[in-house]
Amino acid sequence: MILWLTFLLMLSKSLALMEHEESCGIYPSCKQYGQGQWEILEDCRKYIRCTLENGEFIQENLECPGDLVYAEEYGECVEYDKATQCKVFQDTPCFLQCPRMYLHSTGTAVQYQEKATGCFRLRGEYFGGNAFYQNMNGMYLSPDAYSTPVIVHWLISETYGAQNGRIKNKKYEWARCPFDRWNAGWEVLKSAGVWAEDNTMTTTCLRGDEDIITTTAGPSTTPGPTTQAPTTHAPTTQTTTPRPTTQAPTTTTPQTTTTSGGVICVREGPVMIDRCMSDFKCCRWNNGWDIVNCSCNNDFVYSEDVEYCTWADVEGCFKGVSSANMTLTRGLDHTCDDARDCY
Repeated sequence: MILWLTFLLMLSKSLALMEHEESCGIYPSCKQYGQGQWEILEDCRKYIRCTLENGEFIQENLECPGDLVYAEEYGECVEYDKATQCKVFQDTPCFLQCPRMYLHSTGTAVQYQEKATGCFRLRGEYFGGNAFYQNMNGMYLSPDAYSTPVIVHWLISETYGAQNGRIKNKKYEWARCPFDRWNAGWEVLKSAGVWAEDNTMTTTCLRGDEDIITTTAGPSTTPGPTTQAPTTHAPTTQTTTPRPTTQAPTTTTPQTTTTSGGVICVREGPVMIDRCMSDFKCCRWNNGWDIVNCSCNNDFVYSEDVEYCTWADVEGCFKGVSSANMTLTRGLDHTCDDARDCY
């Protein structure tokens, strides 16, 4: 009897681990949307068709031919100018920075709030220009009801902009969008009024054809094909439970490193020179690494932890500028020599 109860307990725990999306590709699970045909606003050429058969979803991942995009208002692929929702969505806050975020935990969150983890996809914005995300279990990631233009606290709850929820983060009060390695400050609701910190939480932002592989050590990204062209309207069918991709990076993805003045490029994006410095480097791949000089505006300093410019006092540096008197807008917080953003 004891062995049988032990087996049932182990089985229930293994089933609980299936309560979140294990991958975070551009095609969402039908469980998040239900039966029907749904556009993917991150890349409007793509859409999914969800058919319910014998209580299970049959999912078809589709892509419009040529330059056409899918529009739910027409139920078909149309010219871009006719796809109103697609055009409007491009201006949604956080669209360029983090259209998808994968929240991974091996600790408290999995034990108590496992349905509030996994892949969160950008769905829109609400009052105050705040972005909100949703995972396949209908959980929303968004700034909470007490957030202001200056102080932002993120919350995972049954609705966006809520007062209370299941998982929260108040550490980076100025972060207006999710970001890679947002790995500190996460607290999980264990029971009514009882919160516990989860130091195992990791975040990864994904874009386009990128997907994620979950391991016991945490998530790692695997880019999909970078040269895929929408040449066919034929569907590809998959099961409703997304599988982690095992596809290796294409040859267009940089694998080598280049050093310039002590800065090492291992991927595209900003690289810190030293702590409490306004100046930083920007790595871009162009058949080899291009390293561009950049500098934070408004006496901000570059933070390696959050991968963009922030207030000096937040980083523990003193430059006479307090975060209490300023707001931060991503993309306007720095200047690079080539007049391009480095995010």
